[in-house]
Amino acid sequence: MPAMVDWVLEPLGDDLNTPLALSRLRDLRTLENVANVGGSAAAVHARTPAPWDPAPGVARASVLAAARVLGLLWHDAIEWRQGLGATFGGYMSAALTGTSTMTAMGTSVVVRTVESIEAAIAARLTARAEKNWAEADRIRAELTAQGIVLEDGAGSTTWRRA
Repeated sequence: MPAMVDWVLEPLGDDLNTPLALSRLRDLRTLENVANVGGSAAAVHARTPAPWDPAPGVARASVLAAARVLGLLWHDAIEWRQGLGATFGGYMSAALTGTSTMTAMGTSVVVRTVESIEAAIAARLTARAEKNWAEADRIRAELTAQGIVLEDGAGSTTWRRA
């Protein structure tokens, strides 16, 4: 595995050749796909220093290790959609509790944490169960105004930052 990671990151030492490093990261992802669903790794092997065996999980671990060095793939898809790790004025949103108002260049922004968003969604679901449509709509409108998009599904509500 370290050889794969080193191979991906090696172009960074050559005048910070990030495009080549990203291309090699994609090649490792291709090896992982070949290991999991089949296909040919011949094109990738033509570019690598050794014909690495595409065993399931081996290339994936290298992709994650190299990507983190490049500042990529720090969050899973759900965390990314919910904006975890997003910075607001240099502060990590995940580090805040409740809600906080931050002012930058004369504009105030209410920043909600995951906990406060999920509490509002729970209150909305309770209002819906009680058929209090006005309250449910008010909570949705409040979240929408704060950049939170609700997606109602079968028996659950998911959310993401707009």
